[in-house]
Amino acid sequence: MNTRPNRGRDHRTSCSYCSNLSSTKDHAPPRCLFRHPIGNDAKIVTLPCCAACNVSFSKDESIVKAVLANVSFEPDLMGECTEGGRVDRALRFDKSLKQAISDAYQADGRMNVEPFLDSFERVVRKSVVGVYFGVYGITLPFGSISVISIDHARLVSSEHLFNLLRRSATPDLSVGNWPEVRPNPRRLVKAARHWPEGSEHQLMTPVKWLEIQPGAFRVAFTRGAQNKAICLLEIRNTVLAAVECPWPSNRGPIRRGRKKDPPPFRCDE
Repeated sequence: MNTRPNRGRDHRTSCSYCSNLSSTKDHAPPRCLFRHPIGNDAKIVTLPCCAACNVSFSKDESIVKAVLANVSFEPDLMGECTEGGRVDRALRFDKSLKQAISDAYQADGRMNVEPFLDSFERVVRKSVVGVYFGVYGITLPFGSISVISIDHARLVSSEHLFNLLRRSATPDLSVGNWPEVRPNPRRLVKAARHWPEGSEHQLMTPVKWLEIQPGAFRVAFTRGAQNKAICLLEIRNTVLAAVECPWPSNRGPIRRGRKKDPPPFRCDE
């Protein structure tokens, strides 16, 4: 996985998230979403960033980390909410965030995450920028990434969600659509001529995951509709986020000393 920005826009001067000049560096996906200690097996991309984006993302990341720890069933994350844990210390330092987390709890003891979804969306989009660069060597414009859904992992399985997203790339006559479970063979063959290459077997192939940090953060890509890519992120076994972004084609990053290397993780084709 390529973690050094050496292609695309002018990385010496341009922020990876906006059009301002870069003055700092930023980690994508953010380190706060990883299990500590992070270790050498984590794939974190460092991208140029302007000071304004860096500060704004820091606030969003603090919110996301606090919410994750409060809604997660993962023992490590739950432990960070206990006295002396990382999230507990952060909330003691940031009184406004502590109050926002407290106000989000409802009478039944459940947390209303609606006030924090904007922060989740920004952190998810930022993470996709880093992962996309690491896999394909291309810096995506921040505005080209749109969030489809953000769900708790206890409410939807990653395999089920990924297969639903795959279906969006196939026409109405694809196998499995209701009410025509078994379409007329001639119509199916005719429709298949208009499918993107390889999409006729997408619904039967397993999800191909890239482990950004084993057991904590992983991503998967598949082809979506209208030459788009669908990226699925699974964060700390707690959150599943699906986004739409440009399709990268089959070209991988060009690395120093080699004419062309395939990316370590390829999209479904």
